[in-house]
Amino acid sequence: MSITPKLRSQDTASFFARFFVEEVARPRAWAYLKEHWNELEPKVTIFGGDTTMVGSLGNFCDAASREDIASFFRQHPLPSASRTLTQTIERINNCIALRTAQTDSVTEFVNR
Repeated sequence: MSITPKLRSQDTASFFARFFVEEVARPRAWAYLKEHWNELEPKVTIFGGDTTMVGSLGNFCDAASREDIASFFRQHPLPSASRTLTQTIERINNCIALRTAQTDSVTEFVNR
């Protein structure tokens, strides 16, 4: 649907952002976006959609995804979303740090 005229261009970024919120949908949505970037880029880069979409990628919480996101946008820069990309990477880093710091104590608590 995202690469068809059924979805208005100004709604494309928000459409993807909804998938990036859902943990089970996130990897598939990211893979789809990368695979279809040439068709999606013109639809995502209007009306501030690039910042919406890049910001929603901050829902990832692992180093592999962080590196993949950073690498992708080095190859496909979005100048008006560069600050948002920096914030997104920081948000992912914070999530990774929190998960690392709290996993043992939460696991211990749950196992009591």
